[in-house]
Amino acid sequence: MRNRLAPLRRPGAVLAAAALTIATLAGCGDDGGAQTASDPGSDSSAQDPSATPTRSPSPSPSPSPSESEAPSPTAAESSPTTSTAPKGPDCTNVWVDGALLPRAYEGCVADGETVDPDGLACSSGQRIIRYADHYWSVLGGKIHETPEKLLRNPVYRDSLRSCRG
Repeated sequence: MRNRLAPLRRPGAVLAAAALTIATLAGCGDDGGAQTASDPGSDSSAQDPSATPTRSPSPSPSPSPSESEAPSPTAAESSPTTSTAPKGPDCTNVWVDGALLPRAYEGCVADGETVDPDGLACSSGQRIIRYADHYWSVLGGKIHETPEKLLRNPVYRDSLRSCRG
């Protein structure tokens, strides 16, 4: 009969069994104290994945300024360098003594500024439109110019009385 301990007597077999046992035991247990002060560069998380600290998900990266700050049409329109010139006819071309004031008159431009219609409602439903305190008319009517201010002109005052009834 063979001796059961015979294989263990061989030195190579004993060393192989010891190495296998050590390798198996090395995978068990806590390696947290294995890192020493003399080896500060070693990383225990590389040896044990469970030692990696848990982190909350990081927020998604912010878009770059070129992606998120595209100029809006409103910003471009409100820029002083892109301001638009006043629209409408030049007042000196509209307010001419004896000419007809257009029925669709909505104002004019004088000195680079828009001049809105200065209207006075009449009891008849018409409106007297005034300009620069020297011109007056009704929409679609003849334009009158006075050398003095409107309220000092007798023709304008008569028209004003008729307007108000």
